[in-house]
Amino acid sequence: MATIQEQKDELITAIRARSREQKALWQRIPYLALQANGIGGFSDSLQVAYSSGYWRLEPTIRTGGYSVFVDLATGELVNPYMKETPAWDDDVLLVAKDPDCLDAQALIDQLEAEAKGTSTASLSLAELKVWRKEQVAELGLEKVYTR
Repeated sequence: MATIQEQKDELITAIRARSREQKALWQRIPYLALQANGIGGFSDSLQVAYSSGYWRLEPTIRTGGYSVFVDLATGELVNPYMKETPAWDDDVLLVAKDPDCLDAQALIDQLEAEAKGTSTASLSLAELKVWRKEQVAELGLEKVYTR
């Protein structure tokens, strides 16, 4: 019978693997995040996705900040303060509270639906279209994100 520590290690390994195996889906998030941002308001999480290439995982909020990001280029779970460093194991365990936060296809579906919206907070749809085009050019953003 596996010890609790062994089970904990297996869970951490499984969570990391689940994120990595969706790499091709994660790579679609930055472009879609830009398309969804500005509809009904602007989101810091969406802005981080398309400007930096990281997705914040809600269940990992600790003391006011996120403790795990998904690197949208690789699918790796990383430390938000040292992004080239894997997220700490104890922080990765927080994902187990809401494993659906690692469902990249559901996130894609949500972003695609949001992007089809017609309500904007502060810009007309025409202005929003121009702003998105400028962001794509400035960031060198492609439909499939790479770093």
